[in-house]
Amino acid sequence: MYRSRIIRAAAAAATVGALALAGTAVPASAAPINDVLISGPTFDTHFGTNFSAGEAQDPGTLDWNDSGGNQKPVLNGYLYAQQAAGVTAKVEMQIYDDASHDTLIATKQRTLSGATGLGTLAISNLGNVTCKCTHVHVRVLDDRTGTMQVVPGGDRFYNL
Repeated sequence: MYRSRIIRAAAAAATVGALALAGTAVPASAAPINDVLISGPTFDTHFGTNFSAGEAQDPGTLDWNDSGGNQKPVLNGYLYAQQAAGVTAKVEMQIYDDASHDTLIATKQRTLSGATGLGTLAISNLGNVTCKCTHVHVRVLDDRTGTMQVVPGGDRFYNL
């Protein structure tokens, strides 16, 4: 009798636990968000938020905005350039469409200059292309070497 109470209690606890887990599961249509931070102490051009002490302290975001089997990846954050007088810098998304495997490129760029040598460009809703896509490259480029090039460590890959 004592053993059957223990077995019933264990079965009830397992059922309650399974129901609790089922109730907290994330639905398949939830939009995942990736942190996007391209920054470091040796970088002169950064992507993220809260620029301080020579680098971005916090990440920007890549929100996949999943709806009805399609995604609409959107990048938000700040492009920072130090010692930027006359420098052109940009952040670029390469969005891969799964059906055709075409690369859809959305870019945002601005010439950065100023007396302080620090330029800042708010990146809001970059991308926003509806597609059946599962991966995105976020790239930070500048022309400090005379031609527009990806900065060291400035090409990151994100999966849905």
